[in-house]
Amino acid sequence: MEELYQELRKQEGFSTILTVDKKYCPLTGKDAEQVEDLYLNHGIFDVSKGIIEGDQILVTSGPLKGQEGLIKKIDRHKRLAYLEFHMFDQVIKGSVGLEIVEKHPGNENG
Repeated sequence: MEELYQELRKQEGFSTILTVDKKYCPLTGKDAEQVEDLYLNHGIFDVSKGIIEGDQILVTSGPLKGQEGLIKKIDRHKRLAYLEFHMFDQVIKGSVGLEIVEKHPGNENG
């Protein structure tokens, strides 16, 4: 697999490769940037940390920082964020680590 990856890296316009349903999909442009923002090392995503303010999630560190719009649901007990984003003209769903370190109630006065 590493040899294939190195050969593909030599191709003009190639940025990264993603495996979707056991098929290899080369990524370029915006798709590559979105995946590379989350990607850490050989398919492992680092765990992000965040806080909940009322009904809003604010990611304070990790690859999800600034990507809060991708989060559709969280499971605080499993420390997972469930994501949805558009790629290859379809909706891609996945989960990555998210530890909520603080929770603050919402502003009930307005």
